[in-house]
Amino acid sequence: AVALFAHLPQYEREKSISLPAQHASQIHPAVAKLGLQYAEGVIQGANGRCIAMLTAFKEVIRDYRTPPAKALNRDLESRLRPQIQYLVDCRPVGINMGNAIKWLKARIAKLPPHLTEAEAKELLCAEIDAFISERISLASSAISGLGASKVADGDVIITYGSAHVVEEIVLASHLAGRRFRVVVIDARPHWEGRALWRRLVSAGVDVSYV
Repeated sequence: AVALFAHLPQYEREKSISLPAQHASQIHPAVAKLGLQYAEGVIQGANGRCIAMLTAFKEVIRDYRTPPAKALNRDLESRLRPQIQYLVDCRPVGINMGNAIKWLKARIAKLPPHLTEAEAKELLCAEIDAFISERISLASSAISGLGASKVADGDVIITYGSAHVVEEIVLASHLAGRRFRVVVIDARPHWEGRALWRRLVSAGVDVSYV
């Protein structure tokens, strides 16, 4: 290995993510399906994985039932822990996913005690939808617009793997008529840059793949 990169995590073939029988009942079907998609690289991009995770957690919340003599906010948070750990085992979470998990735990902890179970679940699902819209989708659009305004004729944009925001910046700049090149650098294990390269080629962008 090159000494310069020795501090970085080294690629290892994916471990088995089969659920042990004693833990299978703890994992919601939507989360189990999502974990497989993470591991197989079906869902690409940090924003895409974060939105998919929050959407799966909405299914967990909708199907949750508070046990007798339990408080919803404490018990629901404990029910989420194995779901989160399973997803981490399938693929380490990114910074934005970690922030979303912290936010969701905080919202559960601060649920007003006077709410019924149905009201609390409805409120959490609505807040998740607002989080996706305001903190992911709208934020991504704002960053993309600002980034596209910085691209000038003759620029060379180098990107690693696949990032939704970078793709939006490139496509917006291309549609604006700017003349530039893109270099997509890729690596194991997921080779996400290949899909990005294909999409940019289809859009008519001058792009090369490394």
